[in-house]
Amino acid sequence: MKSEIYEISHLEGDLLYLFFSIGKNGIVPKVIEYECIDTDIYNLAFGDLDILTNSVNDNVVTNNGDTIKVISTVIQTIPLFFKIQPNATVLFTGSNATRTKLYNRILKNVYR
Repeated sequence: MKSEIYEISHLEGDLLYLFFSIGKNGIVPKVIEYECIDTDIYNLAFGDLDILTNSVNDNVVTNNGDTIKVISTVIQTIPLFFKIQPNATVLFTGSNATRTKLYNRILKNVYR
């Protein structure tokens, strides 16, 4: 099953993507960042864009009612990233155990 996704904008080379979550709490800018942590190993991080500090907040709970669409959007950037970094390995976990379980559940239910 394929889920709906948000439109993605590619920023700063191959490492940053931007999209906007639209839901019950308004329009929230989201950033997906691929950070090189070792030779050809990248951490996939995402969260709300803090416009005051221009940084990614991956601990905030947006609660915008679009979790599956947000996670699906994040997942859709992985093939785009691999087109630019074909030899890379990508690590993807939540910022805490609860989020990791949520992401696993979504992936199992949506991407069978």
